[in-house]
Amino acid sequence: MNGSDVVFAGYRLEQQIMADTVSATYRAISQLRPGSGRPVALRITEPLVAPEDARAAAAFFATLNRAAAVRHPALSVIRGAGEAGGRLYVATDLIAGVTLAEYLHLQGPLAAADAVALLLPIAGALDHAHATGLVHGAISPRTILL
Repeated sequence: MNGSDVVFAGYRLEQQIMADTVSATYRAISQLRPGSGRPVALRITEPLVAPEDARAAAAFFATLNRAAAVRHPALSVIRGAGEAGGRLYVATDLIAGVTLAEYLHLQGPLAAADAVALLLPIAGALDHAHATGLVHGAISPRTILL
């Protein structure tokens, strides 16, 4: 899936932002709310095929329902989620910036004080999510946007 002529679950895919072994993330525009024009980051999983995938999907939606209510300045807002064509998807605010991995690649190692200043808002967001009973489960330098 790629290109501005592809529509998935009511979102027009504009550009692939990243991909890993289980999903791809696209810059997309909702076709469900014409005129909104607000781009989102749309993460789409690989097709669900195994019986255990149904259990994973149920857990995914249970967690997303709880996560959608969490608000913090350092967390992206969930704008929508669902299943289409045997794939799960979640739309979040699109954040302009670079990943922590890209930043470190460009800047090199950080001084301790700079690392603390950079990570403090991230730690606050995780602490806030954990206080609601949520665990992100995929925190890494390539999933953190600055």
